[in-house]
This record gives sequence, structure tokens and C-alpha cells, in this order.
Amino acid sequence: AILLADRQSRIIQVNKAAENLLGIHSKDLNHWTIQKLFKGYNFSDNYIDSEYDFSLHGEMKFVSISQSAVIEHKDEIGKIIIIRDITERKKNEEEIRKLSLIASRTDNAIIIADNHGKIEWVNDGFIKLTGYSLSEVAGTSGEILRKGIQTGFSNFEIYNRILKNKQSVSYEVKNYTKSGSEYWAATTLTPILDTNGNVSKIIAIDSDISERKLFEEEITKAKEKAERSEKVKERFLAN
Repeated sequence: AILLADRQSRIIQVNKAAENLLGIHSKDLNHWTIQKLFKGYNFSDNYIDSEYDFSLHGEMKFVSISQSAVIEHKDEIGKIIIIRDITERKKNEEEIRKLSLIASRTDNAIIIADNHGKIEWVNDGFIKLTGYSLSEVAGTSGEILRKGIQTGFSNFEIYNRILKNKQSVSYEVKNYTKSGSEYWAATTLTPILDTNGNVSKIIAIDSDISERKLFEEEITKAKEKAERSEKVKERFLAN
């Protein structure tokens, strides 16, 4: 969007993109000033990628403003002001901020890997659960957690399924902490797609299910013991 403003910051001329972005019309320019559009704007200052917000039809919009040198237009001194719509970028930044806050607060281990399955980032939950820092696992496929056993990101079948179907995959896996203690994790791998629909990142969320697995194991043992007792009883009665 391009505006031409005079020294009193009154808008003299706009292009079509400015009309669409800012919700103003060429026939109504005598009602508009830069300050009316963007609070705090100072004509005498030189702006380079200064950011402003404003409301258009009840929707919050964000723009970045830059301006050229002073020019003459019909014997008037003015400035050409170039405005870029950065609403989507600001929304994405806010979404990333929220997700980062959630990731840093959750007890679940969260891993971000590239499209080759190589770890790029882990949250505090991962460090707390495994004892490994980012520097110790960055660039790996998480095999250090499984003592070299090929599961998780390293599992060729699971990884290929993600690339092909571009859908989340969930499974359970036995991992090992840095101290050597074993734990069970319920893992969900979710692909993040780029604008072309290709997998660009993979997010893994690990939930510690060690207590549940221990309970299931105890239930299984109790069931097997009961079945053995029943068979002994049946043989005794038969004899």
C-alpha cells in the first residue's frame, strides 16, 4: 500500500492497495490524516519498518511503515509512505509465543525434529524426564534414549509412514534416562507441513506411562497366577 501525505500529514493520494488494506477511499481523503490512521505517527521522523496496529471493520490489523525522502507534489511538500500488511506474521508470532509458553510449562517431553527426523529442539519437560540436554541429543534421532534400539524417529517404517500419509503416528516405547533407568513413553509424532504440503518438521510428544505399564504388568502376573491356580485345582479335582 502506498500513500502520499503533505507536511501536515494529510493524505493526498493513495493507491488501490492502500484503499483495500486501510479501508479508506480516494474520494474521502480530505477526512484522513496519518495520525488518524496510526496513533503516535510523527511526520518529521524517519520511519523504517515501524509497526502499527489499527482496527478495520472490528478486526485488528498490523502494518509495517517505511517512508521515502521528502518530495514535492503540485507545489506541496510531502512524503511517500509505503505500508506492508504484516497481520498474518503478527498472528503467527503470537501463536508461536503461546505454543512456546505451553511447551515450556508442560511436564510432557516435547521434541522438534527436522524432516529427516534429526532433533533440533527439546523443552524442559524432556530434560527433566530423560536427564539429557539439547546439546547431547541435537542432530540425533533419539537413539540415545533407546540404547541404539531402532525405534521412534529411527524406526524406518514409522518415519516413512509419516512422510507418506502426512498424519500423526502414536506408539509406546521403552526408553532409558541418562542415568540408565528405564521408563515407558507414549509417543505421538505429528508432521508439520510447509506451504507446498511437504513435511518440514516433526513434533514428538512423550508422556511418561511407566506407572501404567507397571500396573498392567502386575495385572498380567496376577491373572497368570490365578490361571495357574485354577489349573492346579482342576487337576486335583480330576485326580
